[in-house]
Amino acid sequence: MNKVSHQSITRMRKSFYNIFAFFLEEKEKEDSQIMTCLLKWGEELGIKSDELFGIMAIPGMLSFKMPDKTGDALEQLYDLLFMINMDGVIEDVELSVINIYSKKIGLETYVVNNLLKALISATYDGIQDKDLRNDIKLHPEVYV
Repeated sequence: MNKVSHQSITRMRKSFYNIFAFFLEEKEKEDSQIMTCLLKWGEELGIKSDELFGIMAIPGMLSFKMPDKTGDALEQLYDLLFMINMDGVIEDVELSVINIYSKKIGLETYVVNNLLKALISATYDGIQDKDLRNDIKLHPEVYV
């Protein structure tokens, strides 16, 4: 995985908390595999599991906010894909998580595929995370 800037990590944490809130509000919070994924990604982003368990214990402490435009939705989806790919292994349950979330924020499955291909290609081609993020921001029509 390419070097990730502090700014990107901060952005991913913001996306993570929103994604975490979504799954806490939905029935999927009862799915231990999904919650295990979320806890793993949180740890990989430097968020302590104690903090996440604390949020889980107090309903309403964190609330899901629907992205207000396509660019924000793409950015959150990219962040989620980045989290999924941090360990270099993409598991079926992780794909399930991203498909559930992408439907919620109004993005079709092909958008997930487009972003995933771009992320994996960028990794192999040595394209930095910030450069791919800028491309997604400047040219969302390529991905949607």
